Amino acid sequence: MRIVIDTNVLLAALPKTARYRVIINHLVAGKLEIAVSTAILLEYQEVISNKTNEIVAYNFLEFISKQPNTIFVEPPYNWQLIEADKDDNRNGEP
Repeated sequence: MRIVIDTNVLLAALPKTARYRVIINHLVAGKLEIAVSTAILLEYQEVISNKTNEIVAYNFLEFISKQPNTIFVEPPYNWQLIEADKDDNRNGEP
């Protein structure tokens, strides 16, 4: 299964004892593919750095970047479908 992880879900899945840690465990085990773009990775970096620190953010981005089940995509068009939070309209541009 290929997924895109919302930043809030990612934050909830990072702690080793988290209820949602199964998401990270499935990524490590190769049971899931994660689709990311440059914009998504930058958002992950920003939010993880703010919630923890830059080292944790760097390590997570390294982890994601090196996983064989990480799919890098750059969407060619931005549909602007999300009205509530315009920043969630990602099209590969930061």
